Amino acid sequence: MIMPKRVTGKISRINAQGLGEVLEEGSKLALEIPFSLPNEIIDYVKDDDGKANNVKVKVASPYRKQPSCPQFQKCGGCSLQHASKNFVTEWKESVVAHALREKDLYP
Repeated sequence: MIMPKRVTGKISRINAQGLGEVLEEGSKLALEIPFSLPNEIIDYVKDDDGKANNVKVKVASPYRKQPSCPQFQKCGGCSLQHASKNFVTEWKESVVAHALREKDLYP
């Protein structure tokens, strides 16, 4: 049995769904990493379906905070509860601005 290889990556951004993205070496596709933040260094194992499992944050973002809900990561309702209020506000503004720019409604 081949043991899965742990991979180290850096979160490049948070997408519109609130998932971190890491660009794997030699790939143009981003791998989505839930519960991560930009510039975090993570270790993960990629499964046969191309999803990241067993994710461990090695270097945390300064925007990371302790989630207030004890069900965080269990129910799936809050994808960014681990991020500071300032980060979430800036992220939401950027998502809306991007969507408006795509429709030529925002400079």
